[in-house]
Amino acid sequence: MQELARALDRKIGQPIRALVDDATQLLVSPDGELNLIPFEALADEQGRYLVERYSISYLTAGRDLLRRQFGRTSKTRPVILADPLFGEPQITQAARSRTQRRSITTGEDLSNVYFAPLPGTAEEARSIQSLFPEAELLTGRQATKASLKRVEAPAILHIATHGFFLDDRAEQPPDQPAKPGKLEDPLLRSDWRWLAPTGLKVAASTES
Repeated sequence: MQELARALDRKIGQPIRALVDDATQLLVSPDGELNLIPFEALADEQGRYLVERYSISYLTAGRDLLRRQFGRTSKTRPVILADPLFGEPQITQAARSRTQRRSITTGEDLSNVYFAPLPGTAEEARSIQSLFPEAELLTGRQATKASLKRVEAPAILHIATHGFFLDDRAEQPPDQPAKPGKLEDPLLRSDWRWLAPTGLKVAASTES
């Protein structure tokens, strides 16, 4: 893995370092497929991962720079939300074991996907709570969209939930006129299962 991280760094990280001098904080606004790359995982010439040298923040738009100019005061304690319960399909008795159920996170639309329990994220959440004993822990039936909406400016918001990807739509045949109102944003077809309200600082992890 480090060899791949180093090879990618030669194409991306090394040219950036030539421009930033002694900076220790990088604000990255990736474009296209660069959004899929965790810059912290790139390895430099000495084999060190960039996370050891830089604090890296990702920007989705120029307005994110404006938000950084204003400090925010936390109003509530840290909140950890993990292992949400999305409901169960009709399954056989033999498949009712929590460890046997597998998520189906790709499909033509959301009606074809299934989000199984995520016991690994529950364990992750408990580990994080051991570092922040004052944190509020929401799992299972408590880890709901309604609970998330009630959160107000927490010191830390950690969400561990599903990621999903919807299959590409079939292209409109060239001999047929485009149907009005059918244009799609590709970003809406791949996401994690909850979207955090604007203004919250989120540490998010996903598990399929």
